[in-house]
Amino acid sequence: MKRRPLDGPRKPNHRLKELRRNAGLSPERLGLEAGGITGKAVRDIESGVTRDPRASTMRALAEALRTTVGDLESGGVGVRLTP
Repeated sequence: MKRRPLDGPRKPNHRLKELRRNAGLSPERLGLEAGGITGKAVRDIESGVTRDPRASTMRALAEALRTTVGDLESGGVGVRLTP
């Protein structure tokens, strides 16, 4: 069986990791607050193992961190979802 080449370089989500750490949350805790996402899934997104996470997953993580998906993806300022 031949392996397919990767479509491009993996893109780690350092912004997600930064915001999670600033909030004082472990990957497991953030996953729970985001509605039952596993800590492994959070770590995989942060490290780039998961290259294209589902939009619903990113929305749930952003909401748990009280930020926007755009802020998670771009590292920009973004508008807060809740005060």
